[in-house]
Amino acid sequence: MWNYITSQGNVEVTYVIPIEYRNMPSDFEIVGDFPSFVRVRLRGSALILRNLNPQDVKVWVDLRNIKEGRNLIYIKNVKVPEGVKIVKIVPNRMVLKFERIVSKQLKVNVRWKKRPKFKWRVFPPFVKARGRKSILSKMRYVNTEPVDPVVLMKKRSLDVKIDAPAAINIEPETVVVEVKEK
Repeated sequence: MWNYITSQGNVEVTYVIPIEYRNMPSDFEIVGDFPSFVRVRLRGSALILRNLNPQDVKVWVDLRNIKEGRNLIYIKNVKVPEGVKIVKIVPNRMVLKFERIVSKQLKVNVRWKKRPKFKWRVFPPFVKARGRKSILSKMRYVNTEPVDPVVLMKKRSLDVKIDAPAAINIEPETVVVEVKEK
């Protein structure tokens, strides 16, 4: 999207350009909404700007030095072709909230459709969870999808998926629930 204004032999053009988020530490995640685009107003000769392709303009923010919590990020990394000047960037700054990604061992809790009348075990009894600190700090265990004890008794062993919040990565994603032999 663009529009132009002519003034003193120069032309101004506004483009909507995607923001690239670079160098984000792997142990952080952006929490909440964040802008995907900025409006960049450019000035230059009519000939240069008429032939300018929006892909020739790059906007990025360097997240290398972020801290946990709210960060004020200025949009100052803009690459434009030679002979083109940046007039305005909207927004020219944003507040982003970052949260640390952590790992934690969680106990596996078998969720039953009906309580079994036999002894059973789950393997592995713990799984590795990776996700936002605010979510994992409140979790002590993860549930399996519901297990029918009648089906388990018949088959003696079942592969069962872990039922965890979408924001949490679990390894392994399935566990084995089996009838415990006496």
